[in-house]
Amino acid sequence: MASDFSKLKRVNPIFLFGIGTLSFAALQSLLPLEFPLPSPLNSLQPAPANAQYKPPKRSGFRSSEGTGTREDALRLCGQRKTASFTPLAPTNHIGETISSRPTLFWYLSSRQTVELKLMESGVQKPVFMTTVQVDKPGIVPFELPKTAPELVPEKVYRWSIAVVCEDGTKDALKMTLIRRVAPTPEVKQQLAIAKSDQNRGQVYAAQGLWYDAVTMFSKAIAANPKDRTAPDKLLSLLDQGGFAKITEQERKKSSR
Repeated sequence: MASDFSKLKRVNPIFLFGIGTLSFAALQSLLPLEFPLPSPLNSLQPAPANAQYKPPKRSGFRSSEGTGTREDALRLCGQRKTASFTPLAPTNHIGETISSRPTLFWYLSSRQTVELKLMESGVQKPVFMTTVQVDKPGIVPFELPKTAPELVPEKVYRWSIAVVCEDGTKDALKMTLIRRVAPTPEVKQQLAIAKSDQNRGQVYAAQGLWYDAVTMFSKAIAANPKDRTAPDKLLSLLDQGGFAKITEQERKKSSR
C-alpha cells in the first residue's frame, strides 16, 4: 500500500493539469447550445448608472463666443426683467456628435423668438438659418431638419443663437462649436447592447459625444415624463458641463 501511495505522489503535475483541461472541455460539450459562453461583445457592460461625461481626447480651447458668459442674466431687448440665455454646449472644447443632423440645445428663461444660424468655419454665409418661437422657457431642443445640410465628418461648424426683438433687431448673440465624428467600434458595440435611451445616453456621455448624450436623455424624458431618473441624468450631465446655475433652477422648478 505504501509503495502504491508513493507512486501516486510522483505523478507528474502537468499530467494532472491536462486531465483538468480535458474535463473542462468535456463539460463545455455537455452545455446546452443556448448557454451564453463569454465573448468580447457579451463581456461589454453598459455605461455606469450615473451619466459620466468624458471629454474627447483632443486639444481643448474655448469654444464659447459672443456677448457675456454662458450663464449670464441678460436684459433682453431693453426689458427691465433679466433672463438667462445660453447654448448648452461645452465651452473648453468642441462638442462632438456622430449624427449627421444633430439636435442643438440652449437654455432660455423667458418666452422669446430666437434666430438660429449654422455656419462652416471660415465661411461667412450660413449653411442653415431659421427662427424658433420659444413658448416654453427652460431647456430648448432643436433638431436640424432635412432642409439643413448634413454635417461633414471632421469639419468644425459654428452655430449661434440670438434673441429677435419686437422691432426686428437681434440681442444677446451667443456662439459655440460642433464637430461630427465617426463612431468608434467601442461605441458601436456598446450601443448594440444598450437597452434604452438612458443607456444610450450613458454610452454617448462616456465616449465624449456631448450632443448625442443630451439628445438621448431628453428623448427618455419625453417618453416617460413621470420617471425622474432621466431628468436626474440630464441635469448631472449639464452639471459636468459647467451649467450649475441652470441645473439649480431646473431642480427647483421640478420640486414645486
